Amino acid sequence: MFAFNELKSMSKIQAQQRNRRKKRSETATVIASISPFSTRYVQMVMNGDRENDQLLMATILYEQEKNKLIRKIKELVLFKII
Repeated sequence: MFAFNELKSMSKIQAQQRNRRKKRSETATVIASISPFSTRYVQMVMNGDRENDQLLMATILYEQEKNKLIRKIKELVLFKII
């Protein structure tokens, strides 16, 4: 029973890590498509493995604007429901 529970918790951790990777790769893919850098390089900058201040700033701005857009959409949808 202990091995099964341990295996179950390991798979849960792996799923969480996969979800984090998906989010990172989505942002990295978008930034790479509008810049001369590869997706892998953008991911390395985001992880702190490489230094590129302009690229890092672009990823931060992209995330902030995306979050603003999501908030506005939620406001509009909630307004229409009420």
